[in-house]
Amino acid sequence: MKLKEKIERVFPMHARVPLAAVVVLHFIFYWIPSLLMRGAYLHDFSLPIDEQIPFLSFFIIFYIGAYLQWGLSYVFHFGKSRSLCTRLAAADIMTKAVAAAFFVLLPSTIVRPTLDGGFFDFLVSIIYFFDEPVNLFPSLHCTVSWLCFRSALSIRRELPRAYVWGQLVFTLLVFASTVFIKQHVFIDIVGGVALAELAWLISPCVPADAAFSRLEAVFMKKQK
Repeated sequence: MKLKEKIERVFPMHARVPLAAVVVLHFIFYWIPSLLMRGAYLHDFSLPIDEQIPFLSFFIIFYIGAYLQWGLSYVFHFGKSRSLCTRLAAADIMTKAVAAAFFVLLPSTIVRPTLDGGFFDFLVSIIYFFDEPVNLFPSLHCTVSWLCFRSALSIRRELPRAYVWGQLVFTLLVFASTVFIKQHVFIDIVGGVALAELAWLISPCVPADAAFSRLEAVFMKKQK
């Protein structure tokens, strides 16, 4: 089998435009609000439970690992079928759009701890440097990881049981990481999961397939 055929088998044409849209819109919906809200009043949504949650820098492994989960899961799930690809992409884009509205209308922040040093603290410091303590509610880390699990659950009969359970366990570890490394407060997790669930339920009603098909036709025309 030629390389081109192998790529097409793993990552078919119907998945490429939706994935590109998801990636581009992620940066637009995340970074533009952070630029618009510079100097704005930021709310503190921490609850008493947040004061009881310790800082555990080791959990940075799962926080960073979430990016790998998203990339591998989206490529794999987008390639499974056009219907799953469309539903997951539509849900993802809806969550980012709604989250962006919250970032602008209800901006929040968190008080970060002083880092003492060590390897895991160093990794946390890198995240702190590149990601300012804004755009917190709802947590997109939790939203996207939950969509990875939710989409796996929707095709569980086609997948090994260990894969679906693995998605759930890792997603819960991502949830934990957001509060243990003090990137989010507890309510951000709740908001992220609620947003993902709502978008997943609504996504079949959104005419996303027609929009992606038109974009795909334009892309194919330019390729010729």
